[in-house]
Amino acid sequence: MIKNLEQVVAMVLTSFPDQHPRVRWADINAIEQLSTDLGPDLQVKYHQGVLPALAGAMDDFQNPRVQVSCTFIEVIFLILEHGFLLMI
Repeated sequence: MIKNLEQVVAMVLTSFPDQHPRVRWADINAIEQLSTDLGPDLQVKYHQGVLPALAGAMDDFQNPRVQVSCTFIEVIFLILEHGFLLMI
C-alpha cells in the first residue's frame, strides 16, 4: 500500500470538497484509516495536503457529524505525526 500511497491520498483529497456530506465523511474516515495503518509515512509525506483538507472540512457547519469526525481525525493525525500514542 505504501508504494501506491500517493495515488490513494490524491484520490481521497480530490473528493474532499464534494457536495454530499457522506462523501466528505467517507474521505475523513479514509484519512483516519490511512493514518492508523500507515502512520508516519502518511503524516510526514502528505501533511501539507491532508491538514488543509481536514481544516476546510471543519467549517462544514451544516453537517456536525463531518465536523466532529474531522476534528477527531486531525487530532489523531497530529498525535501520530509527532510519535505520541493516544489511549482512548
